[in-house]
Amino acid sequence: MRRHYAIRAKLHLCFFKSTIVLTVACQVAAILFLGVSGRMSVSELMNQPVTFIPFGLLPDLLYKGMSQKENYYFYHNQGIRKAELWLVTILGWTLLLMSINSIYRLCANA
Repeated sequence: MRRHYAIRAKLHLCFFKSTIVLTVACQVAAILFLGVSGRMSVSELMNQPVTFIPFGLLPDLLYKGMSQKENYYFYHNQGIRKAELWLVTILGWTLLLMSINSIYRLCANA
């Protein structure tokens, strides 16, 4: 039974890693757009709660849903639903962004 959960965790991590490139690119673009439109410095922008929202994840998940449908069949055959993949990925990105923001605040205040 433990092996089953280990395999599922590895598959969730594999899907999470597949979202990195497009999500990071869209996240950086969104943060830069918010910074330029609001005339905020980087330190002011990092203190805003809006930086916790994974903006780039939605375009990435939509892209995967339209162009890489066969990947979801692989996960489905392993017993993982699409909603489960999306939920774990959203929670993972939110946790990652909160961690990055906390580290930035610690370094900026040191």
